[in-house]
Amino acid sequence: MASFKLFPQLTLTGGARFENTNLSVESALPEGSTIPSAVEPGGLLTNPNGLIQQLDLLPSVAATFELMKNVNLRFAWSQTLARPSFKEMGPIVTADFSESNYFVGNPQLQLSSVNNYDFRAEWYVRAGEVLSVGLFYKDIDQPIEQTTFGDGVNGTFLSYINTVRGQVWGWEIEIRKRMDELSPALKDFSTFFNFTQIQSQATMTALETNVRETAGVPGDTRPLQGQPAYVLNAGLNFDKPEYRFYAGLFFNVSGPLLYAAGGGTSQADFVPDAYAQPFPALDFNLTQGLTEEWKMTLRGKNLLNPFYRITTTYQGVEYDTLSYTKGWDLSLNVSYSF
Repeated sequence: MASFKLFPQLTLTGGARFENTNLSVESALPEGSTIPSAVEPGGLLTNPNGLIQQLDLLPSVAATFELMKNVNLRFAWSQTLARPSFKEMGPIVTADFSESNYFVGNPQLQLSSVNNYDFRAEWYVRAGEVLSVGLFYKDIDQPIEQTTFGDGVNGTFLSYINTVRGQVWGWEIEIRKRMDELSPALKDFSTFFNFTQIQSQATMTALETNVRETAGVPGDTRPLQGQPAYVLNAGLNFDKPEYRFYAGLFFNVSGPLLYAAGGGTSQADFVPDAYAQPFPALDFNLTQGLTEEWKMTLRGKNLLNPFYRITTTYQGVEYDTLSYTKGWDLSLNVSYSF
């Protein structure tokens, strides 16, 4: 990596790295046993072994231009990789009891390669305050996505596939503000807010496209699995260092996202898309220092305790396929720092 200034207002940073991937899966399945598959014809895995051997050169470059004092424009481009995890690649069936799902790995998965493009304008108003706006675009070759498949006899499963191509683009805004300008009584308060709006598209394999068209879901593209329509975070902080006291209230919500892409190897075993609906979360944190070394922290999570919902749509009607509350959580922690 190297960094240098072309002139006082412009800083360029660039470099590259090599990554060597050697990932193998060797199965010891008993003779005659079978594992369900989301990609093999007939819905059964015929080759439970997998191998990824790949050497990649991953370049990146970034430029920061100081438009004026405390105002920066940032441009960046980079290439990155996404590797399948053992759960995604291992040819075994595992159960998630909290969501009543069965997962099966796909040993034929390959790496995903990503081109990342980012632009960001930042204004550091004063210490502890920032206003920024950004744009982003990601072009993904063979993205790894969660899909659902199965039939009425053996049940349904979640698995993982390489889609042909994925794209993600959108914009974001971030605001961090101290509140002493509103009133001297608020000098210990600060607030933050960030919002991201996201659009995505996945180009499917020929098998996926044909199965979906046969099942009455036409088109060779759909939203990329796991990408919410938006993400919103907001919070309020109170910090009193002279009393060793801190309090924070935090809110988060994400828009609807494709939880599992509809899948199957034929119309008979096709399962429609499943979407996770917005799940707002409200948390708090109270920290009181007792001495220089001792402190006590009280945390509360998921205070709103809304319903977590997975839905599917059939013939224009939305149905809940899973719905439950995760419960709220209170914890008290006492720690000592050396």
